[in-house]
Amino acid sequence: EIESYCRSAVAMFIAAHGGNDHAGG
Repeated sequence: EIESYCRSAVAMFIAAHGGNDHAGG
């Protein structure tokens, strides 16, 4: 599912940036 992939990518992105809320959506 695209949504599942998006959530996974967003989680990785946030983790890579130290959990920056402004980086999420």
